[in-house]
Amino acid sequence: MGFLQAANDATDKLRGAFSLRVKALLAIALPLIGLLGAALQLRNVDERQRHWNGEVRRSLAILTELRFLHTGLLSAQTDVSSYVMSGRGDHLATYGDGRDRMRSSVARIRELIKDQPEKREQLGRIETQFDRAVLSLTELRQYSPLPGLPPTAVPLEVLRRSRVETKDALTGIEALRKNEEELLETAQQKASLDRVAAAQLVLLRALFGILAGALAVMMFTRALLRSERRTAAGAIEAGREQLREASRRFELQSEELRRGQEALERQSKVLQSVLATLTDGVVVSARDGRILMSNPAASALLRNVEYTPPDQWAELYDIRLGDMVSPCPAESQPLVRAMRGETPPQGQYFVRNSATPGGCWLSMAAQPLVSEEGETFGGVVVMTDVSDHRFHEEILRLARDEAERANNAKSEFLSRMSHELRTPLNAILGFAQLLEMSRINRKDRDSVEQILKAGRHLLLLINEVLDIAKIESGRLPLSLEAVRVNEVVEEVLVMIQPIAAERNILLRADPDIEWRHQVKADRHRLKQVLLNLLSNGVKYNREGGAVTLSCLEVGKNRLRIQVTDTGIGIPPDKMDRLFQPFERLGAEETGVEGTGIGLTLSKRLVEAMGGRIGVESGLDWGSRFWVDFDTAELTSVSPPRASDLLAAEAAVRGAVLPEILYIEDNPSNQDLVERVLAHRPGVRLCLARNGKDGVRLAEERVPALILLDVHLPDIDGHEVLMQLRASERTREIPVTVASADATPRQAERMLSAGARSYLTKPIEVPKLLAVIDETLQAVKTV
Repeated sequence: MGFLQAANDATDKLRGAFSLRVKALLAIALPLIGLLGAALQLRNVDERQRHWNGEVRRSLAILTELRFLHTGLLSAQTDVSSYVMSGRGDHLATYGDGRDRMRSSVARIRELIKDQPEKREQLGRIETQFDRAVLSLTELRQYSPLPGLPPTAVPLEVLRRSRVETKDALTGIEALRKNEEELLETAQQKASLDRVAAAQLVLLRALFGILAGALAVMMFTRALLRSERRTAAGAIEAGREQLREASRRFELQSEELRRGQEALERQSKVLQSVLATLTDGVVVSARDGRILMSNPAASALLRNVEYTPPDQWAELYDIRLGDMVSPCPAESQPLVRAMRGETPPQGQYFVRNSATPGGCWLSMAAQPLVSEEGETFGGVVVMTDVSDHRFHEEILRLARDEAERANNAKSEFLSRMSHELRTPLNAILGFAQLLEMSRINRKDRDSVEQILKAGRHLLLLINEVLDIAKIESGRLPLSLEAVRVNEVVEEVLVMIQPIAAERNILLRADPDIEWRHQVKADRHRLKQVLLNLLSNGVKYNREGGAVTLSCLEVGKNRLRIQVTDTGIGIPPDKMDRLFQPFERLGAEETGVEGTGIGLTLSKRLVEAMGGRIGVESGLDWGSRFWVDFDTAELTSVSPPRASDLLAAEAAVRGAVLPEILYIEDNPSNQDLVERVLAHRPGVRLCLARNGKDGVRLAEERVPALILLDVHLPDIDGHEVLMQLRASERTREIPVTVASADATPRQAERMLSAGARSYLTKPIEVPKLLAVIDETLQAVKTV
């Protein structure tokens, strides 16, 4: 009400002084004058803020150079002193470069303070002190001992003068640094005060414009009212209503403006609160390099970032590329590229500065700021400290490399152990098979059968242990195909039948099951699993018991094969240990021999083929083991069946071989093959005890067949094979590898190099004869 009364009084005084036109012009001019004055003062404040921001950047650059100059001079003094005392030239490895860099720092400081006479005078004194210090250090270097001579005594006056000159230079640098820090603090305070003054000025000028406009409008309104009173009463009333409507509209617009300003202030506070709570650093810059906004996280990563233009970040904050060595060019920094209107890809940079003295990795993602008209007016960058993430990545990489090394070492161990274990078994089983094939009395034949039985049992144990190791390392080769269940079942029943008859166990297949199904599995490994389950059903059964093999469909496209026995059953408290390695449940009561890894290997084989294995048991009825596999489409062609090795031997027994070269360093293995070939009259055997002799004999004699061991004393069997294939004389000679290394990787390696076949020791004598006869017969018919 006081404001309205004052406005009325002022209006009455000016009523006769101005015409209606002049009052209208005043109603328009007063707000414009207020806004123009606010703009001019705001520009003045902005120029002062630019000035203080420039002072902040200059002070930061001067402090950086002063710190380097101080550190460099101390380092130079230490290097020269160490050189004088020891005479070692490596103490001066960086002296020359450091001195030149310090002179460059002095020159840069001179350039930065060229418009400040007092600082130039202070810097001149520091330059004089610095030159004296460098001169005294250079003079001190002359007293270094020469190699082989005793140290030269340094005159006390030279040593004292060097220390005094260096100390004076350091004191001058420190004084200038403290002065510059005080100026930096003052400039930062001035910049902050200017920002606050700018905000207050905008608010006051806006309020002045609103009040002046309201006063002018009120004067204009009163003038109109007086003019209208001279007209007819109806016209006056209509004019008053229009003025009241205009006044209401003006008040509504003023209220909307006030609310808009309040909403803008609230949004600004919300934005500041959000930025303050972010753990990622955020910096917003105008196109000319002015920092418009930043949050505390950004300042923690890059100190004084709110005063530093982005194109100076590379120098002040030592930003480097991913190799931690190459500096990041200023024009390639993400925020600088975003300010140019580009959208750079997210990248990681290594930063080491006073805020992060130990260095840290920053992930930077930048985007340009674009107006509605499509014009770029700035950029924004988000910085995330990914040092911990990089550290954990490095730990994972080292762990992965270590695991790969361990896995490779395990594979090498398996290869070596396979060779070392199978080599003696080759002689044991080989000579035992030769005795079995000869004419001996019944008692000796029983002894030979016991040797073969024990040797094959040991070979089975070795194979099972190696199979488990291969599965664990992921190196077990599997050939998944459509396998006819009836054929595999018939084979395993024939193999288990003699063992079951010996123990008076009834072995049968369920007559109601049609063995016409096919499952997706590896034929050899499926047969191995069923043999193990049936063997356990027979061994752990009671006298006169039974083992039944059955098959049924469980769900869609799923087939279950079951082995049910009438044995003693498995106690419930031991079921969880059933598939553990080397757990032989019930062995203490039955006395049954075994390794304790058969079920473990069966479980892992089934799972490797995509199947499942399970068990049900009761102490009153026995046990039922089952395996589930996916079914496969029926095919009209049956899978190939196992060949009868003895029949193959008989079919090719009459083949005549001209000469066989056997490259082998083990005398027992040489003797074994020599006796095996005694069953082939007319075959000549040539022996080589190492790889080089084998290659030479192959070149000289060109044999019809070469038997090759892999582990030779001089060169690897693979290298021998490569040399044979590289020679025109030996390129077409068939090579059969006979090695104790049973790993699939080794077999594939030799076959890929050109071997015709690969036999694993211990060698089955009938198989060796069959392979030799078949190979040489093929050569003979060519």
